[in-house]
Amino acid sequence: MDVDLPECCGSGCTNCVLDRKTAKPPTSDAPNILDNSYRTFQVVSIAKCTANTFLFRFRYAGSHDSDRQLAIPPGSHLMLRAERGFRDARRPVAKIFEQWSSGEREIEVRQRGHVTRVEKYDKAERDLYFSRPYTPIRVDREGRSFEVLVKLETGGEMSEYFTTLDVGVVTEWKGVYGGFSWVRNGWKNLVGFGQGVGLAPIYSIMVGVLDDEEDETRLNLQYCCRDLDGILMRSDLQAMGKYWNFGYSIYLSRESCSCEG
Repeated sequence: MDVDLPECCGSGCTNCVLDRKTAKPPTSDAPNILDNSYRTFQVVSIAKCTANTFLFRFRYAGSHDSDRQLAIPPGSHLMLRAERGFRDARRPVAKIFEQWSSGEREIEVRQRGHVTRVEKYDKAERDLYFSRPYTPIRVDREGRSFEVLVKLETGGEMSEYFTTLDVGVVTEWKGVYGGFSWVRNGWKNLVGFGQGVGLAPIYSIMVGVLDDEEDETRLNLQYCCRDLDGILMRSDLQAMGKYWNFGYSIYLSRESCSCEG
């Protein structure tokens, strides 16, 4: 029996469950902001996900290109660059990173004398910079913003750079990279595997499928984490689980089961 949406009981009957997908706004034909040259993006928010993992949101900071959109296909990655002399700016560690940074300094003292030079991923870039690739997990085309999950690594030069970022700071990104291309309804099922921040590429692909009301591919995510506190995007995964064509399992390597029986 069909029921008008305003009268929906919320019980998850077929009429509602199969139509849970939201309409995807039409894709604009506007040119892309990202054209394989570095563009400026401003930090608009930072959220702590775990003790060493943070969710950053960046928005295009250019004063021109008002007719352009931000097009980043799911599963693709961007290159972030920073000046090797970023410490000379003497920006303080942002408050949200203070706890992580204090623990990192203790380890640095113990390892003093062992200096490593961070690899330059963008080989075409001058040696004044170093770079790292990151996969956006969410992209707002018209709002020209994107979000990335960043795991801070002890002794990492880019990790140290991230701790100096705060809302309002301008960064430089380049892209788009990656050869993955998704075909709507090209497969009946898609199974994805992810561990830790390695969740990002498959997460962005699956979100793209769920956002497309015409794509009926069934999705299954197998996600591995160290413990409960290490589960990233937990509330988002729970929300995605309400879609009829998405299911997921989480495996914990260092968490004992407290269930009875």
